[in-house]
Amino acid sequence: MREVLTEAEFANVVIYSLDISSVLAGLTSKAMPQPPPSIPTAAQHMPAGGSATPTTVDQNYYNGNYIPVFVDIFKAVKSVFVEDALDVFTRFTGGKEYSFVSERSLERAVQGISQELHSQYLLSYTPNNQGDGGFHEIRVTVNRPNLEVRTRPGYWVAAKPEQ
Repeated sequence: MREVLTEAEFANVVIYSLDISSVLAGLTSKAMPQPPPSIPTAAQHMPAGGSATPTTVDQNYYNGNYIPVFVDIFKAVKSVFVEDALDVFTRFTGGKEYSFVSERSLERAVQGISQELHSQYLLSYTPNNQGDGGFHEIRVTVNRPNLEVRTRPGYWVAAKPEQ
């Protein structure tokens, strides 16, 4: 992740991301039909005194597969302790992360990126300390209310050799 971020910063790339919540997607999407049981109905284990009817097989076999939801919950909990790659890339390149859970909110997110790209200003300058190599912090302030200023935290400069 560090190498990709460094290359993006050197190339002056701004990253915008569209992120769907995998937990919400798993919970709200239509379930895929279950494949037929691999064990024949007559060989299914039934509670004592029960008979293997199509209804009891459905109740015992088709009770859902919750493993993907648990995997997504584990990943969500893990992200509390380990930084999310999309968040890191968008934050450190000056971009923005858009989340969505439905087709309509995806359309709004894409429109938001489009509006932002068409309404942004590019500021540039030439630093007077070009001999100082390394990372240089950027801070932009404006005296106008209701404006959103987004920039990357800084930039890298290779030191010029003294002559």
